Amino acid sequence: MKDKLATEAGREFQEDVRIDAQSLDVEWLEQAERAFKWNKRLADAKRELDRVKTEVDIDMADFRMEVRRNPSKYGIEKVSVDAIENCLTCDVTWKRGREELAEAQHEVDILFAAVMAMNQRRDALENLVRLFGQNYFAGPSAPRDLSREAMESRGRQMSKDRIRGAMNTSESGRRRRE
Repeated sequence: MKDKLATEAGREFQEDVRIDAQSLDVEWLEQAERAFKWNKRLADAKRELDRVKTEVDIDMADFRMEVRRNPSKYGIEKVSVDAIENCLTCDVTWKRGREELAEAQHEVDILFAAVMAMNQRRDALENLVRLFGQNYFAGPSAPRDLSREAMESRGRQMSKDRIRGAMNTSESGRRRRE
């Protein structure tokens, strides 16, 4: 069940962190809400981690007191801090508590990474908006080849000059005939 929830949260995170560069206005409008959602989840996970830590600390204290009250039940002849800690390390309840504590810490770490990714998303949105403002996303424009354009212009001018010259020659010939 927990793996299914983790997979669903992972999918949800992937959707939340994705940026549609064609809808930057919408992405900006949704950014605060998305960031808040992941920050809230992190805060909830931290609260759960604190709860688990407190529970584990209480269980450890209870176990230590039990060992001090009845050391023979745990195979201890002389009660010492090391002997109690050794018993604690082997206790099944303490092992489960450590596993639960590790899971809660892992959840906090994952959600912290998600919050950092949402901060990076915000930065990416800022940069995309800057690029958009500089027409980075405008359609492609071919670079101009000025030397080619100059040669073509000279060629056209030369053609016009030849045509004019030919027209002038034929006109002056026609005038002579008249």
